[in-house]
Amino acid sequence: FMRKKGKKITWDDRQRIEQLTKVDMSIAMIAKDIGVSRTTIYNELARGGTPYSADYAQKNVNVGISK
Repeated sequence: FMRKKGKKITWDDRQRIEQLTKVDMSIAMIAKDIGVSRTTIYNELARGGTPYSADYAQKNVNVGISK
């Protein structure tokens, strides 16, 4: 199933994305697992650096929120 449009990725989602990228799961499969679009995953991976880090991504989100 897909989440409602505009649904934010949570800290738990970010940890799951980090786990799945470490085992080389495809973007499409990660998107399906989390319940968001592939575009959302691509954007999240860009936010989290290389290799993807849930901590780094979360810090980037928190900085954006505090502005």
